[in-house]
Amino acid sequence: MGFHGGGGIGSEQRRGPPWMRRDEKKKSERKVSDKNLLKRLIKYIVPFRQRMAILALLMLLGSIAGLLTPLLTQIVFDNIIVPGMVSGDKSGLTWWVMIMVALALGNWGLNYGRTYLISWIGNSTIYRLREDLFAKLQVLSLKYFAEGDTGRTMSRVTNDAETLSRFLGFEILDVISEAVTIFGSLFLMFSLSFNLTLVSLLTIPIMLAVPLFMRSRMRSTFRQARQSIAGVTSVLQESVSGIRVVQAFSRETQDAKTFDYVNMQNLKANLRVAMIAAFFHMGITIVRVAGTVILLWYGVTQIVAGNITLGVLIAFQLYMMRFMRPIMMLANFYNSYQEAMAGAERIFELMDMKIDVEEPPKTRRIELSQVNGEIKYDRITFEYEPGVPVLKDINLTISPNEKVAFVGPTGAGKTTMINLLCRFYDPTEGAVFIDGHNVHDVSFNSLRDHMGIVPQDSFLFQNTVRENIRYGKPEATDEEIANVTKVVGAHDFINRLPEGYDTMIREGATNISIGQRQLIAFSRALLKNPRILILDEATSSVDPYTELIIQEGLEKLLENRTSIIIAHRLSTVRNADRIVVINQGEIAEMGNHQQLMKKGGLYSHLYNMQFREPEIES
Repeated sequence: MGFHGGGGIGSEQRRGPPWMRRDEKKKSERKVSDKNLLKRLIKYIVPFRQRMAILALLMLLGSIAGLLTPLLTQIVFDNIIVPGMVSGDKSGLTWWVMIMVALALGNWGLNYGRTYLISWIGNSTIYRLREDLFAKLQVLSLKYFAEGDTGRTMSRVTNDAETLSRFLGFEILDVISEAVTIFGSLFLMFSLSFNLTLVSLLTIPIMLAVPLFMRSRMRSTFRQARQSIAGVTSVLQESVSGIRVVQAFSRETQDAKTFDYVNMQNLKANLRVAMIAAFFHMGITIVRVAGTVILLWYGVTQIVAGNITLGVLIAFQLYMMRFMRPIMMLANFYNSYQEAMAGAERIFELMDMKIDVEEPPKTRRIELSQVNGEIKYDRITFEYEPGVPVLKDINLTISPNEKVAFVGPTGAGKTTMINLLCRFYDPTEGAVFIDGHNVHDVSFNSLRDHMGIVPQDSFLFQNTVRENIRYGKPEATDEEIANVTKVVGAHDFINRLPEGYDTMIREGATNISIGQRQLIAFSRALLKNPRILILDEATSSVDPYTELIIQEGLEKLLENRTSIIIAHRLSTVRNADRIVVINQGEIAEMGNHQQLMKKGGLYSHLYNMQFREPEIES
């Protein structure tokens, strides 16, 4: 009552979710010229130039074969049919039929080869384009994925690439093929009748003016259509991924309304495209019909005047149809062209996305072959959003083999400390050092190869349990895998799975519990035997008994490695060598458990809050 601004839920759903409304405010006009987009696309086609040459030859031969048919028709009418109607001799028709059948078979073979090559070149081009897109996604910084929209990213790799594939595979090459037909038909038309050709060409300028007149509207409309299908993909992906939350909160109806909104936006965008395309076709068709009427009227007067024969008029009409067909195809081609260019811009926009955290240049790149495990945060300040510091002037040194815990309220900056150490982000000010080396100068692989990370919500791939554990160390033996799972207490439950270590993990790891998923993640991290082990709320998803088993195994594993433990459950950090309390982006206090409890500060307050015994009511 007033919470929805008087509009209620229905009003909110009709407007769409906030992120969609923001997206609708974006300009629909493309920012990159067609010339630049085509230049970049051509680079993907150039490697197939030999097949393109063969394709061009097949197109040329096919066009020539098609141009011969009207000419043969004119010859048979003027030299066989019309004279035969007078003399009764029809013997020449047999040869004409045989030649026409041979031409049809030859044309079929040429079209088959052309269709195959067009499909091969188009799909191979998109294959390489998708390879580059996926490679780009692998190196984009976490900031992009944290701020981005997974569904819209997927739409670029799937929907936009598919649109581009159709365009490159058929439309553009068909138009190139028809260009030969246009010029060949025009040449033969002039050869048959100069006056008829001039009359036929009267309507061509009008036909060419239609797409030029509608160009800007078509560009905007097709970009809106590409954006709308991306919105559908995004909502669908989010709903399927979060179906457990959707059902838990009984949000099926509301989410259906949200999907209905984006689906309706897509429908409206495509209807606008259809309306423009229909208007385009209607204009072209009206001009074409008018041109045909004018041609037939003038052609009959020329026959009556004795200037041309019936065969010439029939052949001319056939050539005119072949000449006009590519012009008519311009409607479909221009629609596909604008749609493809909108998709290409979105694809290259992703490819050109700035990488915030880049691999250091080879001239100063450091490869860490061995790591002692000393970590130093030197005057670190970090901002996710400009002007909003998450960490403020952090100074901290962690000695080799030291076990350090980061604790503090939610949002204090604990995980950010880890993100900077792993160089998922770069600090706004200051630097992070490992063994005296600025991580900004260390190669990604050598930096992260010495780290084992177990996040709070570990991701498992659709593969076997064994391969998920082996993910960070592909050369690991089955014995090594079994040894590490025994240490963290995962071996027994894995053996109880239907196929043991060969059990396939479903999408979203829905066939195992959250705690079991976390145990597999523990095993995956420890299998690398890292010098630096990072546990980011790693035991928060397991029960106390399993946590006790893990703790007992970790006590031995943490002895000879630098360890950083982030935990809200403070019982897990009591035995840390040092506890760093972070509050509002600053180090509030530091010491071991006993020292901090005696100090009576924030840590003591948090600890007592967790372990305060409930009062018994009398």
